[in-house]
Amino acid sequence: DDKDSRPSLARRATVDAIGKALLSRFPATSHSHNRELSRLIAAMQVPGGIDKLLKETEKIGSTESLDQRADAIHFARCLTGVSDGWTWAERQRFLKWFDVSRDWKGGHSYAGYVSNFLRDEVSELSDEETLRVVQNAAQFQRAATQIVQRVSDKVDAAFVPALAALLETDSPPVPRESTIAALGETGRAQAEAVLLRLYDER
Repeated sequence: DDKDSRPSLARRATVDAIGKALLSRFPATSHSHNRELSRLIAAMQVPGGIDKLLKETEKIGSTESLDQRADAIHFARCLTGVSDGWTWAERQRFLKWFDVSRDWKGGHSYAGYVSNFLRDEVSELSDEETLRVVQNAAQFQRAATQIVQRVSDKVDAAFVPALAALLETDSPPVPRESTIAALGETGRAQAEAVLLRLYDER
């Protein structure tokens, strides 16, 4: 058994060494090298790769440059391909990017691309993390909206007060009609009480 495991361990060590070498070269000065390095780092799930890809995405920020926006979208696509090694702090950084890029205009497929990235990212969140996003919806408006629009009767009871809190501001971070619909979807008595109060206040 020990002999059988040696080739796989050696292979793993080689892959890890390659990953570290790629990460040390990213970001590169060459645009094309940056694109290829980011693809490889994401595909190999290189430890430390998430933070570096996020830094490059955040560095671009709310730019007016279409070329830089294209780079940010590329890095975002790479990030959605990384399934392991995320921290909650890194998840938050990525979710905030979707609000930074909210009003970008690009090619015909831009909006669909980014919506798909957000959908994939939200699907990776745990129940506890989705609740945190809704509770802090002002920081993650697009992600919170998508979560609220997918609420069902299977959500934790803690979602009801979180949803109700979204309605208590003059400028709700999630569309009011989406939050009201989500409360109804929960099927919980506490949510029905909130909806009745809203009806009485009309």
